Amino acid sequence: MYIFSYSYFVARSSSQTTLDSLDWGHLSEDGERAVDERIAVLEFELRKARETIQGLRTNLTQATESKASSFEKQEADKTAMVAALSSIRPHEKRTLNFLINEYLVTNSYKLTAITFSDENDDQDFEGLG
Repeated sequence: MYIFSYSYFVARSSSQTTLDSLDWGHLSEDGERAVDERIAVLEFELRKARETIQGLRTNLTQATESKASSFEKQEADKTAMVAALSSIRPHEKRTLNFLINEYLVTNSYKLTAITFSDENDDQDFEGLG
């Protein structure tokens, strides 16, 4: 069994860094710098996220406005079509009704064709063909 002398340990530890000689200020500055850098990165990411959200809001607003104007245009077109159909001549109406009924029968929409002919009871679809 070996017995080590105390002087061996003391001599060796004097050449090593002790806790008293550590520069704690240097370590805390590195920690603060790392925190500051992390804060700067997070602030940048937050700013970019806000810009993205603002861009998406703008796109959504534009899409909604264009959809609304498109819907309004379709409604105006429907109104114009109804106005045009209300000024249709009787023989044009009979011709259109006949063509629609023929289309329904030809494409196997028999129930729809029967309903259509019932709703237009002032016209005989059997005798025109």
